[in-house]
Amino acid sequence: MQSNLYKKILEQIKKYNLAANFKTIEELNEWIFSLNEVQINNLLSVNMPFNTGNEKILCDKEFLSSKYFQHDVQLIARADTYMKVIQLRYTSRDKYSLQSVYHEQDMKLIARADKDEKVIQLGATSIDKDSLQSKYHKEDMEHIARADTYTKVEQLGATSRDKDSLQSKYHEQDMKLIARADTYTKVEQLGYTSIDSASLQSKYHKEDMEHIARAETDAKARQLGTTSRDKDSLQSECHKKDMKLIAKAETDAKANASGVTSRDKDSLQSECHKEDMELIAKAETDEKARQLGITSRDWHSLRNNYHEQDMKLIAKAETDEKAKQLGYTSRDIDSLQSNSHQKEMKMIFQLGINNIIIKNLTTEEIVEQLINNIPENEEVNILTLNRKLK
Repeated sequence: MQSNLYKKILEQIKKYNLAANFKTIEELNEWIFSLNEVQINNLLSVNMPFNTGNEKILCDKEFLSSKYFQHDVQLIARADTYMKVIQLRYTSRDKYSLQSVYHEQDMKLIARADKDEKVIQLGATSIDKDSLQSKYHKEDMEHIARADTYTKVEQLGATSRDKDSLQSKYHEQDMKLIARADTYTKVEQLGYTSIDSASLQSKYHKEDMEHIARAETDAKARQLGTTSRDKDSLQSECHKKDMKLIAKAETDAKANASGVTSRDKDSLQSECHKEDMELIAKAETDEKARQLGITSRDWHSLRNNYHEQDMKLIAKAETDEKAKQLGYTSRDIDSLQSNSHQKEMKMIFQLGINNIIIKNLTTEEIVEQLINNIPENEEVNILTLNRKLK
């Protein structure tokens, strides 16, 4: 190395305080003499102020070798946060980014990001091999850069790097739906479904994403999102109709009851699922919807011959209290196993629970009811009789 060249390098080292990055003079000299022509030229070409600490990048030989050195070094020099420096350094040295046509634009987006979370997500996507090899990379980076909430940044970033999503025909539209979502829950549920392999492989993905995006409440969005990713539901013939019923639910309570039943394996495997979902959807009150929903998923009820009739009685109950008592009895194992279950349900439906019976019946009717509830071939006690009347 010519002495004048060596001197010029030392002047640059002095100017940017690079000696502090080496333990000994011997180590510094070894580094200087290991530099190739491209690295030396790039180092000597630097003539700009650096924000404190950012100049350390000039000791990175890999960075000094980059064909984008002149462009990248200016961005790193001006980086105004520690996170930007870190991400810009990663991207400036990443082989996949350096080999792509997106490198310069990606570096600019990271440098201009107004939040650390954006810097992190943009940085991660800028070096993601699957994203860089897809036709969506540029648009995806812009979606992340424009995102107006932390959750959107996070979900857009995750979807932009998801291999299943990138290989699907839904990726572009899914990113747009996430970017346009107007609530935290919608963004979250759309993001989860956009990268769910079961959903992406189903024929319902596009329609399900649109249901979530149009959800009128967060409760609906949450139930729609969860059902859109449920394998049991996706494999059933009822999925499409169930999603519509959840979307059209008049209240959040109905949406919750319908949503949980739409994913219940026992319900989906029963012959009653479609009718049960319809009854929940048509329930006149939230309490009826809750009771219908619980019974529609009850293992003992579903395996009993009384299930269909019990559901109809709950749906037709005149009051929420009656619906609640009918619901409890429809799921009571002892009642379901007895010969008097049907009578109990009809009695509650017609007369109500114990305290209502006393008010509205004659003594003769009360006694008749008690006699009808005496268990056959069992010892009579107060607990047994009270249970029969609940």
